Amino acid sequence: MDRALSAQPWASYGTTSVTVKEGRVEFWGVVGSDSERAATRVLAEEIDGVKDVADHRALRSRVKTVVP
Repeated sequence: MDRALSAQPWASYGTTSVTVKEGRVEFWGVVGSDSERAATRVLAEEIDGVKDVADHRALRSRVKTVVP
């Protein structure tokens, strides 16, 4: 999954962590847009052996940045 995701120029790969266990893919971190979220889901679902996809990422525009 990491290889497939990092190969996509549109993916926020550096802000996403991926876990895979028993055919379940889970995304964690921050996603750039709802379109990217949907495209990432499709990418994961097309991989052989994937049974389920869960996306726990926050939308970047909704993440507050705290600067000291």
